[in-house]
Amino acid sequence: RVVSTRPQELLVLLRLLHHGLSSPADPPSFRTCLAALAEVQPRLAAQPSPAGAAADATPEALHLELLLLALAARLDPLHASLHDETTECLHAAALADAARPPSPPASSEAAPPPLLLQLLQRRLLDEPALGAGEKQILYDAFAAADSSDLPSFRRNLARLCHDLTFFRARALFEHSAVF
Repeated sequence: RVVSTRPQELLVLLRLLHHGLSSPADPPSFRTCLAALAEVQPRLAAQPSPAGAAADATPEALHLELLLLALAARLDPLHASLHDETTECLHAAALADAARPPSPPASSEAAPPPLLLQLLQRRLLDEPALGAGEKQILYDAFAAADSSDLPSFRRNLARLCHDLTFFRARALFEHSAVF
């Protein structure tokens, strides 16, 4: 009910979820917040931003931040116990994004990439050990993969996680070989 009737309360809820999703090392809390996010995210698309809200404090911006936290947990091998739940949540977000009617372009700009590719692009920015070429390989491979159903999406995320772990390990080995 909060999502559809009171935008200010929605912002409070999303901030609370942000706090819980920022701690994947606490699996019970993370799972509780992930389940709450999965419940509210289908209704977030229809929610207008509160008047006077800063661009980074809109429901849309906070929703993206929550999904980015979920993606970060999914790509971290240390949080393997959370991978199933995060995969399902991210897949639901991708489906909701694909079902959303496209907004008209502001000018001659190209349409933005799908939500999950936007999130992946932002997540890869937080990988300082990887070079631009490695980041592009990861992005292109995920973008080219067919993730239309949950099993394919699950397989593609697992492949992305594996490849990212490989590139991280290689960068760590190359860095340690220098010393």
